[in-house]
Amino acid sequence: MSKYSAVFYEESAQQILMENEKTFLGHRPHGTIHTTLVFGELLPKRVMGKQVSITVVGYGNDGRNSGFQVVLPEEVRSLFGMKVPHITMSLAEGAKAKDTGNIRFQEITPFTITGTIGSCVDGKITLTR
Repeated sequence: MSKYSAVFYEESAQQILMENEKTFLGHRPHGTIHTTLVFGELLPKRVMGKQVSITVVGYGNDGRNSGFQVVLPEEVRSLFGMKVPHITMSLAEGAKAKDTGNIRFQEITPFTITGTIGSCVDGKITLTR
């Protein structure tokens, strides 16, 4: 069973991200644009469904992965279990979304987007408690 908790971005936020992506590499991962908070487990129900503002501070593309580096709000930062908070935007054939965290991100003019903390279990996304 595949499961993770993430910040899932609203359609308007996804549009802003796509407009700011400098190079599209072929396909979008996961079918949704999000920032994974923990993989292989789910966050407590008390945080599910919570709307949060995320600051986008960097962009990177290594030819295989394209994505944005983000700063998580304080209340979410303690829940984060990955290496570098990021949003994978697009991948080249055979690339893995988890490797976006290894990109050398370049600083960009920061902007803020909104998302909702939710979970994904076997491909089914839930944004409520």
